[in-house]
Amino acid sequence: MYYFETLNEGVGYIIPQSDTVVLGGTFQLDDWNTTPTENDTHHIYRMCAKILPALEQIQDGREQVGLRPYRNDGVRLEHERIMDGIDVIHCYGHSGAGVTLSWGCAKDVVEIVKTLLPIDVQRPSELPEHEQLWRLVP
Repeated sequence: MYYFETLNEGVGYIIPQSDTVVLGGTFQLDDWNTTPTENDTHHIYRMCAKILPALEQIQDGREQVGLRPYRNDGVRLEHERIMDGIDVIHCYGHSGAGVTLSWGCAKDVVEIVKTLLPIDVQRPSELPEHEQLWRLVP
């Protein structure tokens, strides 16, 4: 995987997979358009080809848009009790780091949920594999 940042063109990535290569990306605040644009596609190809010139030979491609909400204040991860005593756990604003942060944030959400459940409902995981996974998360 190649991740790069340029001074004038933004961030990009090249992710080789078994039968394809994923190229990206753009960072556009307040753009919720889910239709790929020719301008963005050209920009991504050009930027990635500067890093890996063999990409200039690509003739068959497929475009896809991924929305990754961003917050100036960083990730919001907190409990809030709203009208009628409804409990809401906010966990959003990860931007492009959602996959990276998901393990730790999920663990924090579980801890919040545990504080909201009656004591007699709380129990350890039923599958030992779950506990092994959580030990991987610092």
